[in-house]
Amino acid sequence: MLSFIDVFDPARYYPVCLSLVDALDNISMLRLSRFVEDPYRLRQLMKRANAIISGHLALQFFYGEYFPETGMDIFAPYSAYMVDLVQYFVEIEGYSAESSCPATWCCPDTFCSGCSSNKFKMKTFTQGDRVIRLAFIRTWTNPVKFILASFYGSAVMNFITYSKAYSVFPKATFVKRQMCILKRCGDLEERALLKYEGRGFTAVPMEIWKRKPASELREFTEVIYDDPRRFYMTEQYKEHEERKERE
Repeated sequence: MLSFIDVFDPARYYPVCLSLVDALDNISMLRLSRFVEDPYRLRQLMKRANAIISGHLALQFFYGEYFPETGMDIFAPYSAYMVDLVQYFVEIEGYSAESSCPATWCCPDTFCSGCSSNKFKMKTFTQGDRVIRLAFIRTWTNPVKFILASFYGSAVMNFITYSKAYSVFPKATFVKRQMCILKRCGDLEERALLKYEGRGFTAVPMEIWKRKPASELREFTEVIYDDPRRFYMTEQYKEHEERKERE
């Protein structure tokens, strides 16, 4: 069972607990404006489609970093609302599929003709001549369950919903800079691990982290949005509301 971090040291958790929250803009931090003209509308569509953003973009959001080559990975179960979300990117934002697009977006079997497995299907989009990548991953289950059950390491278990951002292992990721291996890794995961090691992460094999107390594996934190522009840690949000009432 995951549990919330109710009290923590802001200095140690600086990447996920920014003290000057009033000066921070979540749209700027998350860089959604790089991908869409209207980030607030995107979040509304994500809510309807039960979609989440994960991958490198979610990790960079917590770190407050920005890498121009990073794309956006959207995970969602198939539904009519997911179709609306895809159509928004294609018809409004001007994205096109890298491979031939299916003629009908409403058919679950033809929506994703690219990379697929028994757990997910994926189609990648680009926007004109811009060096930008958008990947839609259609999961066969709730996208959060998919991430928790399928992702290979602790440092990549970060995801963003329409209103909140979650880091499942904040202490290991942002304080210790560790990548706890959660499953057997193939060639793709091994290459990804090398990339993370190059960014300062230390890989921790399963046989080592399984010896740790269970409390260290149940760390959990969230970021909450109270308007389209700003984000707050859960405890900071309460302080922010109390400060507004005093004013």
